[in-house]
Amino acid sequence: MTCEVCGHPLEIGEWPFCPHGKAGSGVVGDEIDVVIENNGTSEPIRFRSREALKRHMDAHNKTPFVRHKPLPGSDKSPYTTDWSKGIDPVTLENARILTMRASEFGDQAQPTVPLPVDVTVRTLDTGFVVKLERD
Repeated sequence: MTCEVCGHPLEIGEWPFCPHGKAGSGVVGDEIDVVIENNGTSEPIRFRSREALKRHMDAHNKTPFVRHKPLPGSDKSPYTTDWSKGIDPVTLENARILTMRASEFGDQAQPTVPLPVDVTVRTLDTGFVVKLERD
């Protein structure tokens, strides 16, 4: 099969839109190398797999403790968010406005407006087309 736009021959694992490329994988491996010192025991424990760490945490009825650790010389971290400062006033005001907007109707039913929707489903290998229409 080829791309309808540029004529590029599509292979298994390529996305059928431009720019073309192999699909990425969201699979996270089980391998880790973590030493946990404050684990309720007198000695540090090294974990070499996520599954072993999860089993240990489950067996001792513990949950991971995540703390914000910024990069040296900064207050930012690519891995965590500092929630200790609370919500800034602009975000808090926006949230207040949005919640007030949702409660304007009170106990009345919100009016519904039907939207015309056309859905077309195609399978790439057979060309089989199903078209659903809704009023």
